[in-house]
Amino acid sequence: MKAVFGRSKGKVFGMKLDPNQPVHPFVQSCIEYIRGNGLTREEIIFDSFGVDVVCSLLKRYIQDLQVPLLPLNHFMQILDYSPNRKVRAISEIFPKIPSQNQVLLFSILELFSDIISKEQQNLMNIEKLSSIFAPLILRFEKGMENKFADHFNIENQNLSSVISVLIQNYKKIMRKTILRKNSKNNINLTQNTQMSESIQRSNSSQSVKIQSDLSDNEQVQTKVSRKQLKKMEKEDKEEKERVIEMLEKELTFLKKQQFALKERNINKFEKIRKRTNEQKKLFDDFTKQIQDHHTQKISDLDQISNLAKQSEEIDEICKNLEQECEILSKKIEEKEKEFHNSSEELKDSRLKFEKFIEETNFQIFRLQFDYRWLLEYRSQLERIQQNFAHEIRESIENEKNAKIQSIILKQQIRSFGSKIPELQKNYDEKKQELNQQERDLIDLSHALNEERERMAKIYNENESEIARLSYIYNNKIQQNDLLIKNQDLLDSEFKFSTEFLPQLEQEVQKAQEFSDQQEKYLQILAIHYSKLNQKK
Repeated sequence: MKAVFGRSKGKVFGMKLDPNQPVHPFVQSCIEYIRGNGLTREEIIFDSFGVDVVCSLLKRYIQDLQVPLLPLNHFMQILDYSPNRKVRAISEIFPKIPSQNQVLLFSILELFSDIISKEQQNLMNIEKLSSIFAPLILRFEKGMENKFADHFNIENQNLSSVISVLIQNYKKIMRKTILRKNSKNNINLTQNTQMSESIQRSNSSQSVKIQSDLSDNEQVQTKVSRKQLKKMEKEDKEEKERVIEMLEKELTFLKKQQFALKERNINKFEKIRKRTNEQKKLFDDFTKQIQDHHTQKISDLDQISNLAKQSEEIDEICKNLEQECEILSKKIEEKEKEFHNSSEELKDSRLKFEKFIEETNFQIFRLQFDYRWLLEYRSQLERIQQNFAHEIRESIENEKNAKIQSIILKQQIRSFGSKIPELQKNYDEKKQELNQQERDLIDLSHALNEERERMAKIYNENESEIARLSYIYNNKIQQNDLLIKNQDLLDSEFKFSTEFLPQLEQEVQKAQEFSDQQEKYLQILAIHYSKLNQKK
């Protein structure tokens, strides 16, 4: 602010209006400068140099006022009125607004009317001005936002219509407000004059009544005496003298008021003269600063011309770059097509590999099932082995019993010499039978041991085969990610998987043959076991 309008005696923006000085010198200087230099400029409110600086300062001053020029809560009811009805309603609302707001608003509206009068030159009409300044002039007071929270979404057209009506009819509204103020100021004077007139009328009416009464008394020859008439005349004179004294006092009081008003007007005129002189000084400083600003503007224009030349060179470079970009985009499209074709081939190979993985998973599941079945079969063989061991123990006990019986027989042979050959034959037969049983048991034990070793080998082979298959399965999963990146690896892996399938089928066949052999062997063991039971 100091750089534009000299030294400021305090804050300018965001303050309340002073009733003694409603139009700040800053605002007055802005209005005078716009009226003197900017009425013929095109779109002065939107121009980016010169006068627009002053206009933007004026807008900011109006926006930052603590109390809005026109409180919106007084104008909520008339937003939807017709133009003629709005004029009447605004003229009724204006006396409620503070006087300092009225003075500043009328000075701003006068500036707007001057701007609109040069509309053909500056291209600023009522609609543009009202749309710009409506939200700045018409605002809610502080503390009234909560009461009117439902009306915050007011359209700018309704507000601008009020400002346009004010710009067109501000003189009429100003006359009405001045007349109303004068009428209020003259109420006291009129009341005093009316009082005096009423007193005079009352005295005159009384005198008229007295004269009429006298005429009547003369005609009717009443008994009224002259003494009573003299008393009435004296009373009338005293009343007239009192009324005259009251009127003289009122006249002296009014003269004093007039003299005081003259002195106030003289003081105001002197203050206005001082302010105008100060404003002239400020305006001179402001013109100097504007001239400096114009020189800077010329230098800026030279720089802008240089920048324009540089921008043309940059445009040519950009065109060349665009051509190169088009060539690169075509190449990229071709590569995208090639990549799309390769991606489709990879998708097909991936689907094939997924089918192969599903088949391998199914085969691994079958091998796991066979492995579980072998474990159960092993447990059954262990049970059979335990039963055979129990039978061997029983045979050993039978041998012991046979030896005991042989001892008993020897004793019987000693005692019965004649029965020796028969007993010896029986002994030999039983001994042969026992030897055969022992041989059979030995053969069975050897067969069981061989079968146990064979089952252990098969079990170990199955375990190693399952581990190998799980390891192959994990490798296949890892190779799935590699196949997406490299199709050659996928082909080699696919060949390997096709070679591995017959091996798996052979292993499955071997497992089935082994299960058939085990079933046959179990049948043989069951037959031997039944024979042993029959012999026992």
